[in-house]
Amino acid sequence: MVDIEANITRFMGTRGPTLRYTSFDYCFNYFQSHRTDPAQLLAPGKLDFYDANADVLDGLHIPTVDFVSGQPTDLVYPKAKLIDMVFFIEGY
Repeated sequence: MVDIEANITRFMGTRGPTLRYTSFDYCFNYFQSHRTDPAQLLAPGKLDFYDANADVLDGLHIPTVDFVSGQPTDLVYPKAKLIDMVFFIEGY
């Protein structure tokens, strides 16, 4: 049987301001802060990184990995995940 509380406690112990598991928090909080006015995400000076690098990002088609087989799937990472990867490595 899966010990949900123990696993959550263990996961929470691996979080820190510069650790990988915190990356989701930053992305989630950013988008939630614009939840009531999503048009602000398109305001000048906001997600410009994508626009400036769309040619490279749009050319990347990195498949996800199947949980059971460990093999690549037909599903590819979305642009947001690619940007998350870039800044995780850049800031790490």
